[in-house]
Amino acid sequence: MRSARPLRYLQSVDLQGPLDLEKGGKLLRVTVGYESYGTLSAARDNVILVCHAISGDSHVAKHNESDDPGWWDILVGHGNPSIPLGFSSLP
Repeated sequence: MRSARPLRYLQSVDLQGPLDLEKGGKLLRVTVGYESYGTLSAARDNVILVCHAISGDSHVAKHNESDDPGWWDILVGHGNPSIPLGFSSLP
């Protein structure tokens, strides 16, 4: 389980708003938090986008041994089946 410490690898992007919602509402300002793992290739063809609906947390997996555990450590990272070495991911 991850602690409440700030995420060391958190990055963010501010969407150009407003963001229209399906039921007619609007979000005037939206900031999306994400973390990336691995290295993006020059051809930009090695990205896997990991979406989540339950956790609301961008911390998918440990970046290194001193990092907090993520919610999908068993599948993401070096030697793991979903996002192995050589792929970059954006959760």
